Amino acid sequence: KREWGKKLCFFFLGKKKDKKIDWPAWVVKTDEERCQNLPRLFSEPTKKVYIATEKIDGTSTTFTMKQAPHRHRKMLVCSRNIVFDTPEKELRNYYKDSDGNVYLEMASKYNMRDFLDLELRLHPEWEYITIQGETYGGTIQKRSYGKEHKLAIFNFIYKEKGCAPVRYNPVEMRAHIEFANIVYGFNLETVPIVSDHFILPATCDELLNIATGVSQIDGGMREGLVFRDMDGQESFKAVSNEFLIKYHQ
Repeated sequence: KREWGKKLCFFFLGKKKDKKIDWPAWVVKTDEERCQNLPRLFSEPTKKVYIATEKIDGTSTTFTMKQAPHRHRKMLVCSRNIVFDTPEKELRNYYKDSDGNVYLEMASKYNMRDFLDLELRLHPEWEYITIQGETYGGTIQKRSYGKEHKLAIFNFIYKEKGCAPVRYNPVEMRAHIEFANIVYGFNLETVPIVSDHFILPATCDELLNIATGVSQIDGGMREGLVFRDMDGQESFKAVSNEFLIKYHQ
């Protein structure tokens, strides 16, 4: 009945705190909508221009870093759903031909921490930067692109203080990354650009037929295409039916 007794009971028996969610709140998980689920794209045909890039059959990989004094900037490495932010998580090996965590392997192979850190030093007005790509090759999927694990970047996102996040369209992204490669000695790759001036056909079936084609990576069958508008805001994918039948049935 006493006040101190109530506080003590509440301390031990009170409402439990929600379980911590370790996914970075500023990072949007990668998952493009299929064109079959967007009938509006074909119900009112327009001449809107999209950039078409090759869809690669791999595993989604994210690297992100928030602005902070140089020595305190920390890079987070993520798969589609997991943040590898503890030693226990970092030791996980998802693919039998990996010496360790394949996502951390890509971070090291492409010097991703140095790249993100450089971007934040060059742009102190940015709150954070996020790079997202597809890790492919080896045994990552049934579709083989060769023995070597590689990373192809498809998203470059940053946010300035007081502004909405900005996502480069694929052409802008490629130009920015190629500049970093030449000037600062990085070796980053982007997903192949199939067309920088793509106008949607009249029907979804036509688009799916166009998605079937030859990969720019190795000349084999490509998984499909991803489309993004010039503002870098709208995006969706068209996955080849032939590819699905061959590799995912």
